[in-house]
Amino acid sequence: MEDNAAPEPRPLLDQGTFMDHFANEDGGRGLNETYLCYEVQLLDGSSQHQGFLRNKAVAEFLRRNAHVSLRIFAARIYTWRTDYKAGLQDLQRAGAQIAIMTPAEIQFCWNTFVDNQSNPFQPSLGLDMQCQLQQRELQSILQGL
Repeated sequence: MEDNAAPEPRPLLDQGTFMDHFANEDGGRGLNETYLCYEVQLLDGSSQHQGFLRNKAVAEFLRRNAHVSLRIFAARIYTWRTDYKAGLQDLQRAGAQIAIMTPAEIQFCWNTFVDNQSNPFQPSLGLDMQCQLQQRELQSILQGL
């Protein structure tokens, strides 16, 4: 491989998948997958790599790689799933910092990780309030209430 070869284009989420999993418009009932958009930042603050994962065991990775710091910004909480609360608590015990995404962070993901075909992000009415409610629910879960 040549040293000056262009990097492989990273895969992007399609618009429908993003809206289903990140738009925070409902409880996500019926969704059986978890998507995680990620951006690796070096200690100097520069971005090294971006992409998304689907259904990966992140807590185990953190336990095996104590030198890695992870901040997770979730779009919604799947309260209807029986294992979801335990999974969030396990991620926190493994060292992950977890918060609910703000509308601005959801828009960043739309612009960065989605094949949006230059369509602007259209937040749903009440998205800000929904994010605040989800953040309160997350704090309750992480505090073991």
